[in-house]
Amino acid sequence: MQKNNNFDILRLGASLGVFFEHGSFVFDRQMVGFFNNNYSFGSLSVFIFFFISGHLVFQSLKRSENLINFFSKRFFRIFPGLFFASLFSVFVVGLWMTSIEKIDFLTSEMVWITFLNYISAIAVHHQLPGVFDFNPFPFTVNASLWTIKYEILMYFLLVVAVFFIGERRWKFGIVIVFSVFLFLLLPEFFWLYDLFYSKDFWRFGIVFFIGVVFVFFPLRKKNFILLLIILGFLISYFGQNFYLVSLGVFIWLPALVFWIAYCDCLKSLKLPFDLSYGFYIYAFPVQQAMTEICLSYGLDKWVCLSFSFVIVFICAWISWVFIEKPAISWSRKKFM
Repeated sequence: MQKNNNFDILRLGASLGVFFEHGSFVFDRQMVGFFNNNYSFGSLSVFIFFFISGHLVFQSLKRSENLINFFSKRFFRIFPGLFFASLFSVFVVGLWMTSIEKIDFLTSEMVWITFLNYISAIAVHHQLPGVFDFNPFPFTVNASLWTIKYEILMYFLLVVAVFFIGERRWKFGIVIVFSVFLFLLLPEFFWLYDLFYSKDFWRFGIVFFIGVVFVFFPLRKKNFILLLIILGFLISYFGQNFYLVSLGVFIWLPALVFWIAYCDCLKSLKLPFDLSYGFYIYAFPVQQAMTEICLSYGLDKWVCLSFSFVIVFICAWISWVFIEKPAISWSRKKFM
């Protein structure tokens, strides 16, 4: 893996982007929209995650001796942290905030369905009995986890892609162009829209594999990168529908992220820990709980965000130091 980059800072920035958008949304259902409200700050931040993941995970696959080695490292990067975040969401936040009797909560079938949904990374069921029923965004404990299944799906698609087309960069480029073309046809062919339930599969997949392509075509010429950023932004800005706006995003966002990743101006900022994943998986239940508490005391959104930030920072730090980092270290020793 390339060490001389700023991907850790970018991931943390993306997780903070999701944190602040979700914190605002669960408090008063307000969201900052861009490009005629086709994209939000949070959705662009999630794209950053998928682009970086595609770029780095492909390199991890290339270094892996076999598929067991590769998937084992992926498993220990995602699931230990996810397991404890699921425990926290259901049996700490949920049990604390429920309005029903604790014994009724613990014996409720809904509780165990949600918990199994979370630890399996399926995350399609977010409701717990008597929890956040009257919040501005009700009946949802940890909505952030819904993207993880797409992340895992991309790992399998990457392996399939490498198996069938190898590591020839022009073939990966063709796959991306063809995928974007299909995405632009979604409004005309609704069966494409329904594949994998939503357009999110296509958007995440395209951005993920653009990250893969950038391994083959590392953009080093600043003028060319700047041209891509400007061109893509103009397409997004003047796009008349969601799909044209997305086409522009597929151009300018990866180019901007890649430029920042190798910008000398940030290379002196080396983080002593990686809190991005912890921030992402712990923020939503904390923000929901703090929203309920702050609204009951008449506190405003920024007070709620401030309290939430401190709590989530502590949770993310504990997760990194005691769960994620040990799991990653063990998997590297075992499967490198």
